[in-house]
Amino acid sequence: MTRIVHLVISDLLGAGRAALRISEAVRQKGYDSEVYVLNPGPLKQARPIQLSETDKLLRMAYKKENDLAMKRYPRPGYFHYDRHAVNYRNYPFIKEADLIHLHWINEGMYSDHFLKDLGKPAVWTNHDMWSFTGGCHYSGTCRKYTGKCGNCPCLGSKKEDDLAAKGQELRIREYRDAPLRFVGCSTWINAEANASRILRESGKTSTAIANPIDSRWFHVRNRAECRKLLGIETDKKLILAGSINLNDQRKGGTYLLQALAHLDPREYMLAGFGNPAGFSTGELETITFGSIFDDLHLSLIYGACDVFAAPSVQENLANTVMESLACGLPVTAFAIGGMKDMIIPGFNGFLTDPFDPRSLAEGIERSASLDHTREEISQDCLTRFGMSVIGEQYAEVYESLL
Repeated sequence: MTRIVHLVISDLLGAGRAALRISEAVRQKGYDSEVYVLNPGPLKQARPIQLSETDKLLRMAYKKENDLAMKRYPRPGYFHYDRHAVNYRNYPFIKEADLIHLHWINEGMYSDHFLKDLGKPAVWTNHDMWSFTGGCHYSGTCRKYTGKCGNCPCLGSKKEDDLAAKGQELRIREYRDAPLRFVGCSTWINAEANASRILRESGKTSTAIANPIDSRWFHVRNRAECRKLLGIETDKKLILAGSINLNDQRKGGTYLLQALAHLDPREYMLAGFGNPAGFSTGELETITFGSIFDDLHLSLIYGACDVFAAPSVQENLANTVMESLACGLPVTAFAIGGMKDMIIPGFNGFLTDPFDPRSLAEGIERSASLDHTREEISQDCLTRFGMSVIGEQYAEVYESLL
């Protein structure tokens, strides 16, 4: 049986959750597939990588070196240089693998000789843009990654030969001779990867395959029963939002706040989960669930609500949007990135004008009043993004390398 090893920094964050679902999807297609992480979450859904004592010290030293390199710049944003990391080649789980499936591998996993060290064919799923930029995870309005990086706005750099320029050159050299295929979770990020200088000059290509959804947990539930189980006593329409952090401009929390001001507090409430830093809705009553780690609890929250609001200004394929749709919960989002892959306007939600709070508010109201049933919305999601469909698409990519 072909052995697939997935590598991701943690099974707790979005990329880790997606990696677990992809692993399950290909396991159902007959592969021996497991996820390995450096930072296991509380549910321990993946196998922890047990570093040797020497490698633990090396990882700490490399991380500190990478962090120090970043401090040379005036305002480094969400950026990783990651030139050095531990060599994982001699670890048994790597030696026994036939193919390595990479996900989010920063902060102690990736180096400029990572693929050579592995010595295995690899598939790399892009959960963000890092693998094909000079080091930023989302580029914002910058498109230098399609040409030559340098003077990086994410770093606040005024230098042509900055870390972004160096990172771009390092990855071109690293990818060039590696048996490597890229996968983009959305048609948007897939197109951006194929337009990048890194993939172009290294002779690599990217294929669009969405993340799968696990229908064992994410399916239609009775709204009244979900509200009772969660202790929600209201007849108001519940708008759900996840991980709205006002300090993260990419997530669009300020746009959602402005949109909520257009809604009637007698008719609507906001429900939120994750870590809503500095989030306050004014007159609109709010319920917060904190950080949610298990899929059952999360699916009950989706089941209790009437509409999911996703105000991101740049987004790949948000797990929360797909989870919402699988639970039959319509979604309103700006018409950007991977949102356009999942939301069918007028059927399972609405795509609104970027980045117009009033348009977002109107979309929320319209989504909360859609005629289509939750069963119809859920079935459409599972038909397009179910485990069997996505597992088959990944099997084709694996076999092209093996």
